[in-house]
Amino acid sequence: MIKITASFSNQKVYVGLDVHKRSWNAAIYLNDLFIRNIHQPPSPQALHQYLTQTYPGALYACAYESGKFGYWIQRQLQTLGIECMAINPADIPSTHKDEVYKNDSRDSRGIGAALSKGQLRAIYIPSEEQEADRHLVRQRKKIWRDLVRCKNRIKGFLDYKGIVVPQQYDNANWSHNFINWLKALSFTHCSNRTTLDYQIKEMELLRKELLSISNAIRKLMRSKKYNKEYYLLRTVTGIGPLTASSLLTEIGDVKRFKNF
Repeated sequence: MIKITASFSNQKVYVGLDVHKRSWNAAIYLNDLFIRNIHQPPSPQALHQYLTQTYPGALYACAYESGKFGYWIQRQLQTLGIECMAINPADIPSTHKDEVYKNDSRDSRGIGAALSKGQLRAIYIPSEEQEADRHLVRQRKKIWRDLVRCKNRIKGFLDYKGIVVPQQYDNANWSHNFINWLKALSFTHCSNRTTLDYQIKEMELLRKELLSISNAIRKLMRSKKYNKEYYLLRTVTGIGPLTASSLLTEIGDVKRFKNF
């Protein structure tokens, strides 16, 4: 018996992916015709194996919503020879019914249909090096937000206990004198003192972390990779070290934009 293997040369298979931590839902389109939905393990290799075995010889293209999973899916699929774009969820055409009856299969079909019709535009994928530098700058912002929240908790604790901050510290920028005043406060119940001590320790730890990561970012900006552009940006009125580092790591190569 002769085994006949179907060939899909000159055909294009489009895949709309709805990605999750434990599984992916893939909507398969052959050219512009919907074929089926499949559930698969969360793995680019599993998708590549399915496509090459089921549609041998075809050209493959897929798309998924950018979000918590970043760009590693796109990078791995491209390495495996599958054209892949990460897209902004707001760019996916949808109807009111899609929103009301939202599920994984419907979401992946929406992405696949738009992809097969050429209605999607990929977002910019930074290099892995730029993405790593971007994480460093963003981490500083997260630590700064945590520090602000910690300070607000201390002020809230004082308000809750009816403790008035002396006028000389009321607008202080959390100076050593103000912190020493906090540490010297006495309470009727020792648990209140312990609570405030833990809040102060957390605040001081975050201040040290903020200083440490700020120094790491300054060191990065003085490296050969960023040095020239960094100091050029610093010459612009209103752009300081942190704004300059954010612009460089978030935007990357500004020449990738077609117009101003």
